[in-house]
Amino acid sequence: MSLRSRAEFQRVLRDGTRARSGVLAVALTPGGDDLGRTRVGLAVATGSGSVVRNRIRRRLKEAARAVSPPGRDLVVRADDRLLALPFQEMVEMLGRAVRRAEERS
Repeated sequence: MSLRSRAEFQRVLRDGTRARSGVLAVALTPGGDDLGRTRVGLAVATGSGSVVRNRIRRRLKEAARAVSPPGRDLVVRADDRLLALPFQEMVEMLGRAVRRAEERS
């Protein structure tokens, strides 16, 4: 499930608990869909071109599936430096950022 509207993104970024890990930044709020699944929104820097941006989005979606806590809304911000990392390192980095955000909330 994903966050789709601008208002949903803004709510999570405004009200969410934020944390960073390496090249990733996350914002996390209680929420999710009606079934308790996490909704994820991805914000990727636009300066790198659409091919690179979409590759980053695909990798982040897969990583978010592995580390997202249930019943939350999560926004992940990243840039093209993320492509230089091995996938497992990216998953670990995202997991650290999500855990930090949960600890702060």
